[in-house]
Amino acid sequence: MHISNNLGGNVNFIPNVPYDQYGNPMVDSIGYLAITVDIDHYLIHVGATWIHSHAVSVASGANKDFLIKNSSTGEIHLKDFVFTSSQGDANIILYKAPTITANGTLQTWINKNLGLQANTPYSSIYQDPTITATGTLLEHFKIIGSKQTGGAHLGGDDEWVIPVGTNILLRYRNNSPSADAISFAIKVLDIPAP
Repeated sequence: MHISNNLGGNVNFIPNVPYDQYGNPMVDSIGYLAITVDIDHYLIHVGATWIHSHAVSVASGANKDFLIKNSSTGEIHLKDFVFTSSQGDANIILYKAPTITANGTLQTWINKNLGLQANTPYSSIYQDPTITATGTLLEHFKIIGSKQTGGAHLGGDDEWVIPVGTNILLRYRNNSPSADAISFAIKVLDIPAP
C-alpha cells in the first residue's frame, strides 16, 4: 500500500509504524529510528478490536451463556474473557461449534476506538442462547469459593483464532448456593477472513 507524503511523493506503508498527518513515518528525535507500536495497540487504532462488557446476576446452579457467531467473511481472534464474581465457586467454559436452537438476545460490540463506532464487526454476540449441545470443549477455568475473579486474559501472542462460520459458546456456571452478581468483559479482534 502506498500513501502520499507532504513532498508529493509516495512512501511504502510499514505496518506497526505510526505516520504523521503528512504520511511521513514518525522517528525518534535522538536516534532517528522508526517508532513502532505493538500490533494489538495498532489494531485498536484501526478499529479492528471490539469489547462487550456488562454486569448481570446469575441464579444459584444456573448458567449465563454468551454465543459468538462468526460470519461467512470474518475471522475472529478471541483475545480476552474475564469474569468477576461476588460469590466464587463458578466455572468458566469455552466451547467450539455448539448446537444452537435459538441465538438469544443480540448484544452490542463496542469498538475500542471510540472514533470508529460506525465500523461494523464481522461477528455477533448474543446472551442467553438456547443450546442443545455445547460442542467441543476448548478451555475450562474454575473460580473457587474464596477467589472472586477468573477467566482467560489472553494478551500478546495468546488468543483463539476462530475461522469463518465457526461459532463459540462462552459459559459462566454459578455453582454457589446463592445468586452471583458477576461482571465480565469479552474482547475480540474482528477482521476480514484471509
